[in-house]
Amino acid sequence: MEKKISVWDFDRRMGNMWRLYSSGGQIMNGKNLTALALASALFAGAFAGCGTLKPAETVATLNGRAIEAGLVNFVAQNTAASYDTYMAGYYGADMWEQEMGSTEGETLADEVRKNALDEIELQYLLDEHMADYGVTISEEELSEIDAVTAEFLSENTEEALKIMGATEAYVKEMLRLKLVESKMEDAIKATADTEVS
Repeated sequence: MEKKISVWDFDRRMGNMWRLYSSGGQIMNGKNLTALALASALFAGAFAGCGTLKPAETVATLNGRAIEAGLVNFVAQNTAASYDTYMAGYYGADMWEQEMGSTEGETLADEVRKNALDEIELQYLLDEHMADYGVTISEEELSEIDAVTAEFLSENTEEALKIMGATEAYVKEMLRLKLVESKMEDAIKATADTEVS
C-alpha cells in the first residue's frame, strides 16, 4: 500500500525549516532573519580552506553521485536555524564559535557542517537501496514536494532565500531526501527482527 503524504506530514517532518519560517504568523521575521544571517556569516567558506566554493561545486562523491556544496550548505543552514531557535538563549550569541564539536577544537559550526554532509550521504545511500525494500515515491508525493517547495519559496523574501542558500532545486532535494529517509526507516523497521533471545 502506497503511503500518502500530505502537506501537514511535510510540515511535521520538516519541522526545522517550517518552525523557523512560520513563527509569529510570519514566514521570516526580523529577529529570525538576523539570527540566520549571523549563522550564515559564520558558515561562509564552510567547505574551503582559502576561498569559498560555488554552490554547484562538488564537496563529496558517493558511489558516483556528486554532492553539491549548495545542497550541503542549505541543509546546514536549516539545521543552524533550528539550533538558533532552541539553543541561542542557552549558549549565547557566540555559540557558533564555541568548541562543542565531537573533536577537540571543533566548533558548533564545524559540527553542523560535517553532520549536514553525513546526513546527505546517508540519505543518498538509503535512496540507492529503496528498490531493495520495495520503497517508491509516488507522483502524488512528488507533487506535494513541488507544492511545499513553491509555498516555501513564495513566502520568503529574496534576502532570506539568499542567506539560506535556498533554491528550488535544493529545497526540493532536501524534501525528497527527508521523504526517502522516512519511508526507508519505516521499511527497514518493518523487516527488522525484533525478537530478543
